[in-house]
Amino acid sequence: MNEQPVNAQQAVAVRQIIWRDIFPWLILMRCFRLAIAPGPLMLATAAVAFTSLGWWESAFILPKVERERVRQPLLLTEAVATHPHSNMTQFPQHTFGTNLPLEGAATVPFKRLAEPALEIFSADTSFRHVVYYGIGFLISAAVWGFFGGVISRQALVQLGCDTTYDWLDAARFVAPRYLQYALAPLAPLFALCVMGLLVVPLGLLMRLEIGVFLAGLLWIFVIGLGLVAAWLIVGLFFGWPLMYGVIGSKRDGDALQAFSDSFSYVYGKPLHYLWYALVAIFLGGLGLLIVHLFATSAIEFGWWSASWGAGATRIALIRQQVTEVRLGANVEAPIMREGGVELVALVLSLVEVVERAAAYSYFFVASTAIFLLMRLAVDDKEMDEIQLEEDEEILETARKGMLSDETPAAQQPPPPGATVAFDTAAPPTPPPAVNTTEITTPPAESTPPPQIPPAEPPPSSDSADR
Repeated sequence: MNEQPVNAQQAVAVRQIIWRDIFPWLILMRCFRLAIAPGPLMLATAAVAFTSLGWWESAFILPKVERERVRQPLLLTEAVATHPHSNMTQFPQHTFGTNLPLEGAATVPFKRLAEPALEIFSADTSFRHVVYYGIGFLISAAVWGFFGGVISRQALVQLGCDTTYDWLDAARFVAPRYLQYALAPLAPLFALCVMGLLVVPLGLLMRLEIGVFLAGLLWIFVIGLGLVAAWLIVGLFFGWPLMYGVIGSKRDGDALQAFSDSFSYVYGKPLHYLWYALVAIFLGGLGLLIVHLFATSAIEFGWWSASWGAGATRIALIRQQVTEVRLGANVEAPIMREGGVELVALVLSLVEVVERAAAYSYFFVASTAIFLLMRLAVDDKEMDEIQLEEDEEILETARKGMLSDETPAAQQPPPPGATVAFDTAAPPTPPPAVNTTEITTPPAESTPPPQIPPAEPPPSSDSADR
């Protein structure tokens, strides 16, 4: 066999470079465009409105209680305050996106969704506030369990398989798995609560002087339990955004598998996770800054245009009244002007909700992209390994074919109570069997051989002498 030597300096023409295979994290650059698409943005807007309504309703469960934070849906907006001596019926203003650093807007959804859980496990939180934050957190988990799951599922298919996928198809996929989406972040919290209850008897014992001494003897076990709790807290704090991607990528994904996989990604390669998160925060900050500029420009253009007709003084007065309405104050004005001011405040609040919804939509899309990258880095699974509806139909058809126990119609037993007629006639005589191994042929007619006349004897010697 002749082998030609390889020329090390032989030129190779590069036809195409697949940058996605070289730098997989480049899919993060596609997240913002997908997040502001009509489907995800509409879902996030509805989720923000429902969540704000839920928080506002939960505030009235514990009336006249001092609180550090309250959320309200005044004209579909969310208000967050830091006044410890204000009442729950007062709703101070919180302007989203204003005076935030570049990465601040991209991290707001993470802070808003994770902060109630942190407040619950804070030692300075009173029992009433624990109930308040607990109810609000359950409302957030219930609402975002569906809407966040739909956004995550749509991002999974479009980013991983690089194909179009409608949000209605994503909703049909999430609907039967809704409980798994909602319970995924709650399971570790339930485990933390159980572990905390184990220490409660020791705390009751510490009310006594001798109990403090006994608690000191057992405190080493408390520290050991605290290390397990710290492992759960850190893994849940950074891993819960990945749980939606785990459930959405599998055919039978559940909350337990989401907990296991998300923790393995967080603790498996934490530096990868940190790098992907920083890139996503930076890109999200740029995109949300553009959204904020568009929203602010649209609002200011409206006021500027109206001032040419109504006058700058009149518009300034109306604008001040709109701000007061959005703060929850009553405006002393004629009924027609008051109604118009409330309508303008409603429209501006809707713009603010859409602006905030863009941040939430980007958060879930970017979290899904980070899940795909972490699964590629830890489990070495390609990004397009995602369960699709077409695959489910093929598997279901194959399963029915393998497990089908249907019998032919002629062999099916008669139904109960049916009359069965028996044929008593003798069966027909079968034809005689034909032996195909021996085939006899009639003898061919024999023809007689031709008659040969006898040869004449040669003449004798005596006759020759004569």
